[in-house]
Amino acid sequence: MASTFTHFYGVPFFFFFFFFSVSLSDPRISQSGSICGTLKPPPSSRFIPTFIEEMEAISELLTTRSWTTHFVNSTPPMFALSQCFNDLSHTDCLLCYAASRTSLPRCLPAISARIFLDGCFLRYDNYSFYKESTDSVRDSVNCTSELGEIDQSERLVFGENVRVVVETVTTKAMEKGGFGMGEVSGMFGLAQCWGSVEPEGCRACLEKAKRSIGSCLPSKEGRAMNAGCYLRYSTVKFYNDKDEDRDHDGFSGRRAVVTIALASAASLIIFFSAVFACYTRISKFKKEKKRQSLIPVSLKDSDLNFKYETLEKATNYFNLSNKIGQGGAGSVYKGTLPNGQIVAVKRLVFHTRQWVDEFFNEVNLIRGIQHKNLVALLGCSIEGPESLLVYEFVSNGSLDHFIFVGTAEGLAHLHEGCKIRIIHRDIKSSNVLLDENFNPKIADFGLARHFGADQSHLSTGIAGTLRNSSFTENSTPLLQTVWDLYKTERLTEAIDTSLNKDYPAKEAMDILQIGLLCTQALASLRPSMATIVKLLTSDVERKVGIPEQPPFLNPCGTSKRSCRISSLVSHAVSKLEVSSCTSTDSVATSPGSYRINHNLFAFVKIPRKRLLLLLHSAIKVSVFSLKFELWFD
Repeated sequence: MASTFTHFYGVPFFFFFFFFSVSLSDPRISQSGSICGTLKPPPSSRFIPTFIEEMEAISELLTTRSWTTHFVNSTPPMFALSQCFNDLSHTDCLLCYAASRTSLPRCLPAISARIFLDGCFLRYDNYSFYKESTDSVRDSVNCTSELGEIDQSERLVFGENVRVVVETVTTKAMEKGGFGMGEVSGMFGLAQCWGSVEPEGCRACLEKAKRSIGSCLPSKEGRAMNAGCYLRYSTVKFYNDKDEDRDHDGFSGRRAVVTIALASAASLIIFFSAVFACYTRISKFKKEKKRQSLIPVSLKDSDLNFKYETLEKATNYFNLSNKIGQGGAGSVYKGTLPNGQIVAVKRLVFHTRQWVDEFFNEVNLIRGIQHKNLVALLGCSIEGPESLLVYEFVSNGSLDHFIFVGTAEGLAHLHEGCKIRIIHRDIKSSNVLLDENFNPKIADFGLARHFGADQSHLSTGIAGTLRNSSFTENSTPLLQTVWDLYKTERLTEAIDTSLNKDYPAKEAMDILQIGLLCTQALASLRPSMATIVKLLTSDVERKVGIPEQPPFLNPCGTSKRSCRISSLVSHAVSKLEVSSCTSTDSVATSPGSYRINHNLFAFVKIPRKRLLLLLHSAIKVSVFSLKFELWFD
């Protein structure tokens, strides 16, 4: 929240402030250091209004003195202190305070903070710290760049000069009310104790500052910033002479007007910045609360729920080098959990209310399904800026040119082995992964549908990637090619020649024939997934049925349009009232019908390296076995 008003208003204010400060004097507004507390106020507290009230009170009190304290009895209470260094003029003191007041909100909503500028100090906290002299945790030093190349003797002289000037100004401060400045052999120093610190506390603070600032040698400049004092040395003069540029009679004329204008502008900037930041934060909180209200409490509190920050770190903040996949619903990244477990994190992309359906579709379906050929869902993240799913990591990537029997077994389990029947609807090689032992596992249930046992029909749009659902290839449809070869008893010509006939011809033709059976119009003629698994894994001679002509084949070829196909469609699907081919890529069907994917034999005439790649055909067409069960009686 603090960063909101820092970026929004800090730049124009400092430009305005800098323009006037150059023409007047040097209020030394360069920041030496700042410390923000870690504790935050209760959500119900009026912390921001209290902070503004406290800063306004300090501003008023500084009009008559160089340091002041103020207390607001709130929940939590707020104690504040502002100290200008004694060499600043009254006007420069107010300008320095205005600059520190503008920078301090960077720490909000922390209940404590302190900031050191080169001309003043500002602090607020939830307890009375006014008499603190040192802080073993937060006291610090700030050293600038070292001297250039100098010999050892020059280094010793420089160090001695620093020690002398530091001793001089700290002694003056201890003896003259907490402030001292001076110059020794071209070395300048300044020491300042806060007005609220007791003399003994001032002495203890400066003694510690002398010891700690010595660690800056041989730097050209060093600052010690303690709870009750400030000490600085430099090779250049940075302070104002006591009698220079001081308004002994208070504010007057143009300078008073400018100072008051700057202080007022700073107050308005902080006020409106705080209001804007609070409004933004509350709006964001309400939006997130509304989003999370859609998530069941049982899921929030379950062991499935991962923290967003944990997954963000596990993936190295979703580094592109960890990206292992890309799908329609989002990207997938490899991640390592704090316990060393390697996982796959799916980063979901949602539009409008679609994210609710897609997210719960995956979580609710997959978390209750376990099978050796299904990717396990380990959990999800629901509390961050985006929804994430966490899966087991499958080391060998997606299935492209490997064994498909396991895939068929996984689909058979989804269709018939679960308590609920699951229709995947987007089975393709990139959605089947391999573990370290090359066992296939079906992934990406984002397009899955629950299909009740009492349902006989499901109306839906075409699922999957459009490029995988085209009706034909650019040339002769592959299904047409395989069917023509089958009719003429030349089915072996459909097998890729790059296999060099290094395969059992009978087995290859059986697999192609199984693929043709999966394209039959009547559901009763198409084998179930369980039957396909048995056919693919059988060691004895297969008894493969005789296929009939698949539907939707175009006898006119791909170059002719507006040709009737009703004579080619079996009587079982004639009731779909297919009218005509309107292009080489589509066919008009009646409502409730479904397009046949002619990529069923995509392996034909495409280079392959292993005989088992022929199983790809059987798996793809088996999907349509299920699809026709849904769309055709």
